[in-house]
Amino acid sequence: MSLYLRRLVSGEKARFRDDNLNIELDLAYVTDKIIVMGFPAVGVESIYRNHRADVQRFLSARHHSDFWVFNFCPVRENAYPETVFGGRVSRYPFPDHHVPPFVYLSLVTREIHAWLSGSDSRVAVLHCKAGKGRSGTLACAYLLSRYAPPSTPVPRSLHESFSQWSLIGDKEGLQTPTTDTLPAAIDQKPASAGADLSRVSSEPTVNSLEQVLDLHTSRRMKPSLHPSRHHPDVPLAKKPKIGVSIPSQKRWLFYWSRVLVGRGPPSLRPRTGHPEHQVDEAPRSTKVKLTKLTVRMREPSRIQPHLVQAASVVITRAGKGRAVGEATSGRLWASLSRYTDRLVDELRHWENESWDPAGIIPTTTFQDDRWDKPKMIRSFARMGLSDTQSTDEDGSKKPIVTYVLRPVSEAEGEWIHVSVPESSLKDSQEGATTAEGSASMSLPVEEDDLEDLPDVLLDADRELRIKLFIGEVPLGWLWIIPAFHMSPDSPTSTVLLSNDEIDFAIGIGKALVDVKISLAWQTYSQDS
Repeated sequence: MSLYLRRLVSGEKARFRDDNLNIELDLAYVTDKIIVMGFPAVGVESIYRNHRADVQRFLSARHHSDFWVFNFCPVRENAYPETVFGGRVSRYPFPDHHVPPFVYLSLVTREIHAWLSGSDSRVAVLHCKAGKGRSGTLACAYLLSRYAPPSTPVPRSLHESFSQWSLIGDKEGLQTPTTDTLPAAIDQKPASAGADLSRVSSEPTVNSLEQVLDLHTSRRMKPSLHPSRHHPDVPLAKKPKIGVSIPSQKRWLFYWSRVLVGRGPPSLRPRTGHPEHQVDEAPRSTKVKLTKLTVRMREPSRIQPHLVQAASVVITRAGKGRAVGEATSGRLWASLSRYTDRLVDELRHWENESWDPAGIIPTTTFQDDRWDKPKMIRSFARMGLSDTQSTDEDGSKKPIVTYVLRPVSEAEGEWIHVSVPESSLKDSQEGATTAEGSASMSLPVEEDDLEDLPDVLLDADRELRIKLFIGEVPLGWLWIIPAFHMSPDSPTSTVLLSNDEIDFAIGIGKALVDVKISLAWQTYSQDS
């Protein structure tokens, strides 16, 4: 019964069976060095997830003490003591269905590399709760950091048993198959190659990112099989479900691929000896303004507004509402959030110190729960409706409505709540610093002054989450880092993301057509 439930919960993810140990786990070898798996659980949760004792026995039998576990679950979600795996555990927690703080990609990939470099027999074991999105994102980040285009195509070879695990050697770099030889199913794998490959490709290519994502998918997800119409007894493999499927997580990997070749924002480039990675000059500004959001949606059916209103009432009465007030209740609005300021400062300090020539410096950052027991992501500003325009651009039956969102008013358009630099509030009695270190103030505003409202000021290289709501009902969200979308030669920029580039745009969120984010560099006078 437990095995049936575990397979049911695993869904489209591939499972690993070791006949010698008589163990079946929600686990996959992405390469012979990188393992991803679901959470090692105990108690009731172990009935439908990996049983912790089975995971311990599996890793000990196959890899002895040559494994290191990377746990991406916050303690408020799942936790276990490091002693479970002999103290060989590193924690990099972040919430489910979200992206990590961007600095994690540098810290995790370099720690994985440092561990694997110690012995050819070592493996890294990455897990979150389901062992798919979060662990897949960091596994792909590592593979990208080891990527080099192969000089010759890698032939495909079939293996005899699903439980075989030696996939692709990555001692010197990731030997990535060319597009036409990339395996489409879990039971097809390229043979190991001993070519001496450079560490990082000199050119960032979409193919390299796509190949790494496809590789992860082919290993982590099981193939979908359906019978042939002409030969019903012969199953055919069709494209499997996607491993890293959340758009923002894939966007993070695209950012990372740019950083790896020195084409990301100067403040986020790695400190290596590669000439392309050197920073010649600082960016013109480290602050950007979010001037407006332009959201296009298909006009909802007649019943949907009533369902949204009812759902908002239920959410509010259940104490789960966001106290949006009557000004935004039942209307489109956006919440702006980010990882807490103190956490980001701590991580950046850790990352700076980790470049010490002696190697990765041990840290006590996540040895307790002070960072991930409370919420790691906090809202700091809101955008509300300022203009609506109905259009019918694509000739569909449902017209497309365009909404323009600006800083949201706190009380029926009489006051507006905006995020402002902390330094500008030192002499103000109206400002108050929040628990996260950001600051806020209230300003009177008239209806005719909407175009002159203060913009939301952002750190260009900080993660930003934009979450869209109608009333209390979420439509979906997206994560960006503004600096990746800004050019130092242009004062403004727009980021246009379609429906399939928005995270969890389901339910009424399916009506979203696209979201346009308008950004501008913050400029300062010489006196300031």
